[in-house]
Amino acid sequence: MSLKKCISSQWIIKIDRDAYAFNYDVKIFFEFAGGGQKRLFLSENNNNHFKTLCRKAINGINELKHLVYAYDGCGSLWTPEALNTDIEVEIPQPDLDDFLKQHLIDPDGVLHVSLKKAKIIMMTDFTNSVVATTLVEDRSWRTLMELILSEDAVTRKDNPFVAHGSGCLIETTEKEFRCGLKYRQGNYKGCHVINGNHGVPEMSLAMDYCRKVFFPSNENFQKFISDFIGSGKTYDDAEILCWGLRLYKIDNPHKILRFKNFIEHSDGDIFAVMKNSNEMFSLKDLQIGPDETVSIDNMTKDLKDAALNLNKFQPHDRKRLIEEQFQKLRISNEVITGFGVTVEKSMLEGIYDSISVNAFAMNNQRLIQDEYGAFNVDCRCYFKRGNFKKVVLLSTKYDRARVWEDIKTVVKYASNKSNAEVNAMVSFQEFDTTQQSLTPWVNALTKFKGNGNLIITVDESENSHGFLKFAEHVTEVNTQHLKLSTISGVRFQTRQNIAHKVNVKMGGINYVVKFSKNVLDLNNGKIFILGLDVSHPTGGKYTDEPSFVGLSANYMEHPQEFGNLFFAQTTRQEIIDIEQLTYFTEKLLSHVQKFRAIKTIVLLRDGVSEGQYSKVLEEEIGAIKKAAKNLKLNVKVVAFIVTKSSNVRHFCHLNNGRIESMPPCSFINFGIRFGFQQFYMIAHRSVSGTSKSIMVTKICDEVGISLHESQEFMLGLTYIHQIVTHPISLPTCVKQADSIAQRGQTLYRILKTYCSHKIPKNEDGRIDYMNLTKLLSFNNESLPLSRYNA
Repeated sequence: MSLKKCISSQWIIKIDRDAYAFNYDVKIFFEFAGGGQKRLFLSENNNNHFKTLCRKAINGINELKHLVYAYDGCGSLWTPEALNTDIEVEIPQPDLDDFLKQHLIDPDGVLHVSLKKAKIIMMTDFTNSVVATTLVEDRSWRTLMELILSEDAVTRKDNPFVAHGSGCLIETTEKEFRCGLKYRQGNYKGCHVINGNHGVPEMSLAMDYCRKVFFPSNENFQKFISDFIGSGKTYDDAEILCWGLRLYKIDNPHKILRFKNFIEHSDGDIFAVMKNSNEMFSLKDLQIGPDETVSIDNMTKDLKDAALNLNKFQPHDRKRLIEEQFQKLRISNEVITGFGVTVEKSMLEGIYDSISVNAFAMNNQRLIQDEYGAFNVDCRCYFKRGNFKKVVLLSTKYDRARVWEDIKTVVKYASNKSNAEVNAMVSFQEFDTTQQSLTPWVNALTKFKGNGNLIITVDESENSHGFLKFAEHVTEVNTQHLKLSTISGVRFQTRQNIAHKVNVKMGGINYVVKFSKNVLDLNNGKIFILGLDVSHPTGGKYTDEPSFVGLSANYMEHPQEFGNLFFAQTTRQEIIDIEQLTYFTEKLLSHVQKFRAIKTIVLLRDGVSEGQYSKVLEEEIGAIKKAAKNLKLNVKVVAFIVTKSSNVRHFCHLNNGRIESMPPCSFINFGIRFGFQQFYMIAHRSVSGTSKSIMVTKICDEVGISLHESQEFMLGLTYIHQIVTHPISLPTCVKQADSIAQRGQTLYRILKTYCSHKIPKNEDGRIDYMNLTKLLSFNNESLPLSRYNA
């Protein structure tokens, strides 16, 4: 193990010992005259438009005009000194400032503003905010600090920021992106209570740089659409891109409209239809609202790729851009000093550890790794060969002519059979892969049902992948989809990578990893690993679709062989449905007991925030324990939360002063949350941009593993992906759980689009999630016999 210098994008926050903060509940509503219209509750709407109105209202309160305060723009305001009394004011509409009068247009209406004292906190008392035994945290201190650090930035007149979602501040200056769209610079930030020197808790600011794509603020809608279409896009592309976009009528800007779709008039003119109006609107009469972000899920592929590239930077550039954002926030200002807060000017520095892992192929042949942790796997030496009986190329004659020899080469690599055996095993089935109907695809695969059969489809069609995978789930026939450019005339290494994929699909194991012989030695056969992730519907049109839970577990014969399944649950529910989790966990445990006696269950859970740790501990781990109890298994549980999205960036600081990405297999043990057993891991090599740290938090440990044992175990799991021959960024079971959850989402969307009448419903018209899962699952909800979605 070696120790080297690391810089973390965190800054220590100091707080005066005698600093207090006084919290007030804010209620702001506009009452229309005559009672014919409902009260408009401004402080209960969490969007920037209403936040602006609320701030204008608060700014008009005389008692606050000369006081320092931090306000969230909704229902919570903090001051460093107590107000003399609660505030209750009623302001007639004619007495409001011009901005408020423009949006609250009833001249006989009254604006009501009230501030009522809620609680007082001692600002240095954040050390008592975490109850380590239950993982319950009082976020008041962190939320307060985030408001204090943002208040000046979002309220000042020169070079302000605007808030966009939790912890994201964006500058208002627009720069050209593509197709009439703009982008802006900004940051993701958050405040954390971390382990300081000698284990003393300290408050810290964490920050990362970002660029976000926006619609052009206050631009005429017709002009934007004209620019967008003029850039080679279609009205269909524009309709998806603009779904839910806030628009205003130029002659009536106080009314907010939400775009739904375009409609062509009989004279050829294009009109806009809104979600919240029965009218049709001429595009020239509409104006785009300010600060309207573009969802990356609604972009065309080229725009999505360009948007992702906007946020790729070399390490020294990313560090510089983060530091520039820190300076632009103007951390030393009246609000921050008024609350008795100072922020150190330099990023946190410390050391990082490096750990190595050994991988082996057939006959325990050790695979030699390079400096990045990568190794070569000869397809002739797979640890376990897959079951190959028949391979069918499903394509057009034209595509067959281009790839036939390449397909046979890949099959030879994967199966390790002779040329004669390969020629006898591989056949061709002519099929039009552009068909936009489920039935032909299902019928084509049904002909080849049987263990050991593989369908390979090769084409360049945009939609064929979804149809092929839907048919795979219905027929239980393993499939591999390839683009022509991926297989035709490619280099040896690419063919071998395809062979790695195919071998795993057919039940093979390309290589295995040696784990340290401690309590988490995966090879001793006593450990059952369960990876969990939830995939939510994305894109405005799909918000009513179910969420899908992905499960990845080593339930098959070899302890390093993982299989995957999914189930549907209530839309946008992050905590997993307990009944279904218990059912499927029991099913997995029952199956794995055929091969080995399980003594320890290790849960790796992705995608939950710190505020949900306690729910995972109580509900999800409770469901897993219940499943084991139902089978009369005496097991112990270890559970980790694996977090992909974090505001913290880490940089390797070389002795010559250069800033580089963190090297593969690195672990960082400073700047971690106080009260949690936590570390940062960088397992992979960054090929482009800056490597991103994965935050790992242990929330349950019934076997007593050390920090080093946890890190060795996690790193080992990043190596057994099987398809690529180097560590990936996430533990394999987490990556696979994410992938299979997305597969469920894709299959549902295919079903909804082409066969919606088959979606099972309850008597009340809501989706029957259990039967939907059964309908979409591979092998009719029986456990897959191989990692079919490799």
